[in-house]
Amino acid sequence: MKVTEETRPRYPAIGNNIALDFTNTVDWHASDRPQDRIGSYSDLIGWALQAGSLTREQATYLIDAQKVRPDEAATALETARGLREAIYRLVLAATTKRSPMATDLESLNRVLREGFLRLKVTAMQEAFGLQWADDDVLMRPLWPVAWAAAQLLTSLDLTRVKQCASVDGCGWLFLDRSKNLSRRWCDMRACGNTAKSRRHRKRQESEGGAGAT
Repeated sequence: MKVTEETRPRYPAIGNNIALDFTNTVDWHASDRPQDRIGSYSDLIGWALQAGSLTREQATYLIDAQKVRPDEAATALETARGLREAIYRLVLAATTKRSPMATDLESLNRVLREGFLRLKVTAMQEAFGLQWADDDVLMRPLWPVAWAAAQLLTSLDLTRVKQCASVDGCGWLFLDRSKNLSRRWCDMRACGNTAKSRRHRKRQESEGGAGAT
């Protein structure tokens, strides 16, 4: 099946980092009602295509491959979800100064090791670059995510990672690129606007109560 711009699903890209964007494929991640946007292996491919970690040809190939290897696709989907939660907890542990769980580190390192076996140096015009081997492993979409998470966790950028300040449990993570580190919301048009509206209502209620007295 050919994957096109029109047929691929859309996912939030507010994290300024592919690993954080991957954790944000769960809506209301910090609430008691999380909603998973990655409901199938095809969704995983759609996300990777949108994130730019797969070409359209690679995505089309993997979509077709899952049809003849459904068990492998199911395993890749389960691994993807486990990796996503591991990265989410590892980042939160780091930003809140808590000790990371050994099982989360192992989940990340397992995918990282598999990806490294398929990482190669290639000639790119007048320079060299790193590229993932173009093979038929259905775990392929996870390697760039694990690599990005490893780089983030071991860099100074980790001090810029924040969780959306929504009191409703949005939970989305982002890398604050603002000069004064003032960003609080995943998106001002979403949680930021909700918080603004809530403050406005409270102010109106307070003023109304004061007027009644």
